[in-house]
Amino acid sequence: MKPINTEKLKRMLMIPPIILGLIIIGYMTRNKKELKRKPQKEQARVLRVIDVPKIDVVPRVLGYGTAKPGRIWRAIAEVKGHIIVVHPELKSGSIILENEEILRIDPTEYNLTIIQLTADIEQVNAEIEELKAREKNDKSSLVIEEASLSLAQHALERNRILLTTNAVSEAQVDHEEREVLAQKQKLQSLKNSINLYPSQTKFLQSKLAVHKSKLVQANLDLEKTIIKTPFSCRIGEVELEKDQFLAIGELLFEAHSIDVTEVEAQVLLDKARNLIHPDNQKKLAPGINPESISKIFDIKAKVRLQSGDFKVEWDGRFAGIREQVDPQTRTLGIIIAVDHPYAKAIPGKRPPLVKGTFCEVELIGKIRRSQIVIPRSAYHQGNVYLVNREYRLEKREVKALFSQTDFICLASGLKKGEKLIVSDPTPIIEGMLVKPIMNYSILTSLTSEAIGESNLK
Repeated sequence: MKPINTEKLKRMLMIPPIILGLIIIGYMTRNKKELKRKPQKEQARVLRVIDVPKIDVVPRVLGYGTAKPGRIWRAIAEVKGHIIVVHPELKSGSIILENEEILRIDPTEYNLTIIQLTADIEQVNAEIEELKAREKNDKSSLVIEEASLSLAQHALERNRILLTTNAVSEAQVDHEEREVLAQKQKLQSLKNSINLYPSQTKFLQSKLAVHKSKLVQANLDLEKTIIKTPFSCRIGEVELEKDQFLAIGELLFEAHSIDVTEVEAQVLLDKARNLIHPDNQKKLAPGINPESISKIFDIKAKVRLQSGDFKVEWDGRFAGIREQVDPQTRTLGIIIAVDHPYAKAIPGKRPPLVKGTFCEVELIGKIRRSQIVIPRSAYHQGNVYLVNREYRLEKREVKALFSQTDFICLASGLKKGEKLIVSDPTPIIEGMLVKPIMNYSILTSLTSEAIGESNLK
């Protein structure tokens, strides 16, 4: 018997399993079933929203400017002379009340001038009285001389008649004619003298007027030797001493009023227009007077000095606007007045509003009732994004009325209560499914700024 080949036997034993595997694979291939697929579900995008509010809006604008006194008094010497009296508080930074004497110039020269002019006036008055008396006497004499002339003429006529009968000589008639001519000459001289009295009187009256005007000026100069404060003021730099000689026109010092301080706040032109209520905008017209401008703007103001955590605030009032827009910055100067800027000053804690203080000015316009407002971040070049009733993203065009720091007031396009998307929806796919989440902090911040309860940035 031949021995069995083990290698051949092993190979033959591997064939049945292979055939069985092929049979199973073929069976499975013929009887395989399609896998069931679940339909893909649409994913909702999570976005923050707010309910569009309709609230009263307080227009506010920030401006900046430097404080300056409402009135500045530049004390100038109007007369010359030596200083004989100086107010003890006439020092830089001192406050002196209204109508206090602060300087006195030696009045001796002006008193002497007044005495001299008074004497000159009395002399001219005496000359006028003398001239009037002479005129009166000459007019009386004129009446007498006219009567004398009439008598002399009658006598001449009689002698001429008598000469025809040789009752008188020709020499007698010639003598009478000379008497008549002499009387006429005397009468004419008297008339000439009387005719000159009006011009002489006028000359003396002119001379009297000159002396009187000089006397008035001398009295004014005498008054100017006493310098008083025209209003309560704070004194600037002073370099004066007693016995110092002052020349006419010499600047003595500068003083600033303490009753009013003004700040000219520079505001962008479009922002300034937002302060005017729509009812008043139609009243703007060329040539409008300052009183009407004040009524049209109808604004309040807060003036602030802020440095780090140090902050001081004053109430201000509208005092006017500049006559033109700044050509470089395109800003309009709105003048705000602060009354009694020294009233609440506390040394070391609350300073007064003095010249040169750089201030922040908040201008507050008249309330605009029932306005639709949205965050500035939700405004996209004239469009906003909403979540509609089907929770789909909707793009809508809106029209802005005016804008403030962090919000925009709309003229049209939205209604109260609509759900406004306040987060960035990028990428923007109109109609995409949205899962809205209310953002109450943004709504609270928006409302606070719109009604004027938050600080402007």
